[in-house]
Amino acid sequence: MSAESIMIRPEITELFRYRSNLCHAAQLWREQRMFMSDPRTFNDPFDAGIPLLSGITPEEYRQMILSSPYYNENQREQAMALAFESFDPLTLSEDSVTRINEVGRGYESAIRAQRICCLAENHCSILMWSHYAGQHLGYCIGFRRISGINFGDGSICKPVNYTNDYPLCTLSQIGPNGDLTDALLYTKSREWEYENEWRLLSQNMFCRCADISRIIIGCAFQRENNRSELDRFLLCLHGDIVQSSRFHGSQNLIDDYRNAITNVSNNENYCGPVSDGCNVRLEIMLPVPQQFQLREHTIDFIQLRPPAHE
Repeated sequence: MSAESIMIRPEITELFRYRSNLCHAAQLWREQRMFMSDPRTFNDPFDAGIPLLSGITPEEYRQMILSSPYYNENQREQAMALAFESFDPLTLSEDSVTRINEVGRGYESAIRAQRICCLAENHCSILMWSHYAGQHLGYCIGFRRISGINFGDGSICKPVNYTNDYPLCTLSQIGPNGDLTDALLYTKSREWEYENEWRLLSQNMFCRCADISRIIIGCAFQRENNRSELDRFLLCLHGDIVQSSRFHGSQNLIDDYRNAITNVSNNENYCGPVSDGCNVRLEIMLPVPQQFQLREHTIDFIQLRPPAHE
């Protein structure tokens, strides 16, 4: 495994995506791909909007050349000779400054062209369910995070850095270590820290997302006046279930799930069925009695239909 693909924080074995729109759900688990957002549409005006400061000092430029893995010794000497007037290490030539600024603008544009999938460590956050899952009438999908898939690739899937200090992004951060990418795309105000966000980067509008671990229904589905929405969700899911561990041979799986959700809602000690090898948990979030907390309850273990392209 290359250094770039080493997992960051391997103790985080799942990541979660909160969603409010049911029409996207079937596409996600049926095709095992998800939409990657344009950062220009994010709800935080500072997010991915930190400007790249122009200009670079001679010493910063020298360090860029010396630390770059793309130069051998002869190339480094040539780069130095081209950059500094009369080999004066204290002054960059005007042509070099122009070229460096052009490189910086191109690099910044390339970074901002990235598409982003926003994920979370926690699937029990009241605020996240409220803000990103339709006031608890949406759903949350969990993804296994293992080595060898995009969620386990430390070069493109990383936790967000929360800070009180506005980062100063300079051309000297351009390099193989990804410092500039981290500063521009993985940095947010500490006010967002409750999200415990991770980000998956891609240059494509859709990204492969195999290894779904669980599908979690929002707690508002248990309310009687939202049962039609629950039926929509279960109908959306029903056609993609190949195997159920709890309702073998069921002729009316939607009614069985609706009754199971009612039983879960009325019995806080309900633990759900034992898995018989099906690989996706179907769960519902419910309030913990007399506490400001949510807790998941397992309804079934299911196997989803494999993507059509496989």
